Amino acid sequence: MKKGLFMKKLMAIVFTLAIIICGMPVIKIKAALMPTLTYCGHVQDYGWQGLVKNGETAGSTGNSKRLEGVKIYLTDEYGNSIVTYRTHVQDEGWQSWKSSGKVAGTTGKLKRLEAIQIKLNGNYANQYDICYRVHVGGKGWLEWTKNGETAGSTGIGGRVEALQIKLVSKNSMSVNSSKAVLSKPSLTYKSHVGGVGWQGNVGENGVSGTTGQSRRLEALIISLKDFDGNNGVEYKAHVEGVGWQGWQASGQLAGTTGQAKSIEAVQIRLTNILSNFFDVHYRAYIQNKGWLGWAKNGEVAGSTGCSLRMEAIQIKLVIKGGSSSMDSSSAASISAQSSYSVSNNVLTINGISLTEYKIGSKCSNTYYSNINGKSTYLGGSQCLGYARYVQRKLYGYDEFNDGGKYTDISGVISYKNVTADKIKSLVNSAGVGGHIRTSNNNGTNYHSLVIIGISADGFTITDGNSDGRLTVRYKKFKWQEYVNTYGKRGINSIKKYNG
Repeated sequence: MKKGLFMKKLMAIVFTLAIIICGMPVIKIKAALMPTLTYCGHVQDYGWQGLVKNGETAGSTGNSKRLEGVKIYLTDEYGNSIVTYRTHVQDEGWQSWKSSGKVAGTTGKLKRLEAIQIKLNGNYANQYDICYRVHVGGKGWLEWTKNGETAGSTGIGGRVEALQIKLVSKNSMSVNSSKAVLSKPSLTYKSHVGGVGWQGNVGENGVSGTTGQSRRLEALIISLKDFDGNNGVEYKAHVEGVGWQGWQASGQLAGTTGQAKSIEAVQIRLTNILSNFFDVHYRAYIQNKGWLGWAKNGEVAGSTGCSLRMEAIQIKLVIKGGSSSMDSSSAASISAQSSYSVSNNVLTINGISLTEYKIGSKCSNTYYSNINGKSTYLGGSQCLGYARYVQRKLYGYDEFNDGGKYTDISGVISYKNVTADKIKSLVNSAGVGGHIRTSNNNGTNYHSLVIIGISADGFTITDGNSDGRLTVRYKKFKWQEYVNTYGKRGINSIKKYNG
């Protein structure tokens, strides 16, 4: 017994020494492999494309083709889906969640994908991140996002054109989810009102200014940034006594303050990126007329050449190509055009007939003119006297006897600086009854013309003594035609009736 016990102890010692000398046997455990990710897209006009793998592009860029559907393949070693995903589809919104290999989106319906969300299931969500980004028409590639966050856009009609997806180890890839999705930018605007000052900001479709109070809109500030925080809008104002100002950017002032001048019309347009997604609609509330129709994308809203103040404005962003409830059947702007007629050589302007001096007859060669049966001293003869005669017939006032009723909106302009654009702006600002006084290079040899009608391509005048024989006439000029005819003379003044 003792010998047997001794042998057992000896064997135990030998075995222990063997382990110490040779080491423990190494048991190798096979590491889990990252699952294989593949996916494909259904593209406008092309149909289903072939499968692409981790990080490659499904869809197309540079072809303006919408991605209509997508399938993502990601399973465990037993073939069970470890991914779920869903898409936001044109006119439908968010669809239900799909599993590996199922179609998200549509085929055969001609509808664009607008956004996508992708996430992992179960324990795989603890081990990996699924990252993805989309290419949106009119904007390009957005930033990466991950794990169920939205990539693309909702509510703005954005078209997803391509998709990239990556499966990566947990927290190994940085993303910027806030830049992975496009949303409608915030539009605000405010007005400076005569007798009131600056009002507070209003949002889309809000009324800025006043209605029914006969207060002039003097200045306007519009604030709108694009998706990247850059300037998203440009706008300019047509100002009483000034004409069209230059274009302003988001947050800048259009119009004037402290000068008691009315904005009479505006133009508003979006910058490049936003103009791919939206139209900007706006309308003006003007003196004696109320709300005009809606203008959009740089069109004129308000009045030019009519001496009518803007009193309020509304502005709204509308998805590009989308339907709008805004009535655009009525005119968005008015100007003093088609305001005259000639019958039996009698010139009639705004319903007032110039019976004393017919077309083709001679104007007065003295400082007196016959007005409504009364000889009236006008402080000028020939073309100047005739111009003041027209003023007094139209408004009951002339610039010589009632100087406070008229304002010089141009000042002296050298013949070198007379351009078609400048004349267009000044004529529209002066309006019907505006008195253009030209001069030669030396500031002498003046000639007077009175504006009687304005159109998009030019304006119509009446004058006397253009032929040196006191003859009364009327003539329409296109903008450049006027420059070619009278531009070499320069401008001494353009007088506008203030009312």
